[in-house]
Formats: sequence, C-alpha cells, structure tokens
Amino acid sequence: MRVLITNDDGVNAEGIKVLADEISKIADVTVIAPDRERSAVGHGVTFFSPMRLFKLSEEEHKIIYKCSGTPVDCIIMGLNHVMKDTPPDLVITGINRGINIGDDFHCSGTISSAVEGALSGIQSIAVSCATDIEFNVPSYEPIAKIASCIAEKIFKNPLPKRVMLNLNAPVGKIKDIKLTHLGFSNFKYDIISRKDALNLDYFWFNRKSNYQNEKYEGSDYQAVMEGYASLTPINLDFPTAQIDLHEIIDKEKIRQLTI
Repeated sequence: MRVLITNDDGVNAEGIKVLADEISKIADVTVIAPDRERSAVGHGVTFFSPMRLFKLSEEEHKIIYKCSGTPVDCIIMGLNHVMKDTPPDLVITGINRGINIGDDFHCSGTISSAVEGALSGIQSIAVSCATDIEFNVPSYEPIAKIASCIAEKIFKNPLPKRVMLNLNAPVGKIKDIKLTHLGFSNFKYDIISRKDALNLDYFWFNRKSNYQNEKYEGSDYQAVMEGYASLTPINLDFPTAQIDLHEIIDKEKIRQLTI
C-alpha cells in the first residue's frame, strides 16, 4: 500500500511526524508538506508564482519532501509529479494541531488537501486533534493509530467515489469513535488594528467560533466534546438546494434583458 501524506501546519510539525511514523508501519509513505505554516488557506492552488520541492530524507518505507506551496499544491505535486508513475492508494492529511469540525470544512488546509485527493479519485482521510487551553496536543499517538486502522480498512473496502473522511479526536483519552455529521461553526471575526514602525496600519484577524446550534445532536462537535473520536464521511457532490425560482428571479425582466 502506498500513502501520500501532507498537512497545513508545515513539514516540521509534530503531528505529521507521528502520523508518518505510524502509517509507515503498514505502508510505503511519501510525505510532501508545506515548508512553513499554511493553516486556513483552504483549497488554495498556486498559479502565479513558481514552487520549489526539496527531498529532506529517505529511509525504508518513508520519503519526506518539503514544498513551497499550499497543502493542496502538495497533493497536486504528489499525484502529478513525485508519484505520477506509482500513484498512492490513500491520501492522509494531518495530524492537524486543533480540531477541524463544522464549518472548518470550508477553510481548513488539512481538510482541503484531503478533498483534493478525493476529487482525484484517491481514498482520502483528514485527521485532526483537539488541543488543551494552551493550544498543546497532549499526544498524537492515539489518533494516529485510529487513522492507521481506518486506512487499512478502507484500502480493503474502498469508500464511494468523491467521498472523504474527516477524523477528529478530543484532548486526552478517547472513549470510542462515533459516526457524525458536520455541525455549524458560526464564525465571527475580530480585526485587531496596529501601527508599524512607519506609523502605517496593519491588521490581524482573530476568529471565534460558536459550535452549539440546532445541528448539535449527532454532530462532530458533540462527539469530540464528549470525549469521542468523530468520523464524518463527506460527500463532495454537494446537493442542490430546493428553492422556488419565482421568489428570487423576475423571469420577464431577465427575458427583456437578454433579447
């Protein structure tokens, strides 16, 4: 089995090291990860600047590269360059420092790089772990072992096409694992404005989330907060919303505009 691994915390992050070590016990691992922190870049792809790729190390069952691009760039680089002739059986992303649940789906580089794998026809899992109050992860090993177990299982029993798995773990001991759905995050942002040495404005974004909402029961948030690992299968073929066309469109006016 061949596995391609990336993350959005950077190639030197502890989470990706633990994940790569664990997965290399059951598969040949190729790590291609950003050369620096690239959290919350979503599905960003680099088109207007060149990228660089460097091999950092090679040993039995594990090769590690760093890439100057985004997490999704790393997957594209892996599938279309590094592993072009020997494509991976699985893509695993993480282990992210901090949970990726609810609306994190839309901005997380960890999730987006797994999505890129699934869109390319490769079985894909995103893996994230909650932190303590000081933003530290007590141990990545338990969730790495769970990810390895899932990887072995879906290698033998593939997921449906265009479906990826989002795995999240709580801080501390994991009680069990639950199949969940995405909750809502209800993001709000504080903008912090400061002055630099030239008295010019610069800004920091500070994001706050409120996960308790009408989708709480059975959600990824509920599972993680109650001490369970959360496994959310995500269908990338988003269903079309059902709305009444006449409530949002004046068809006669549009018809006149197009004549």
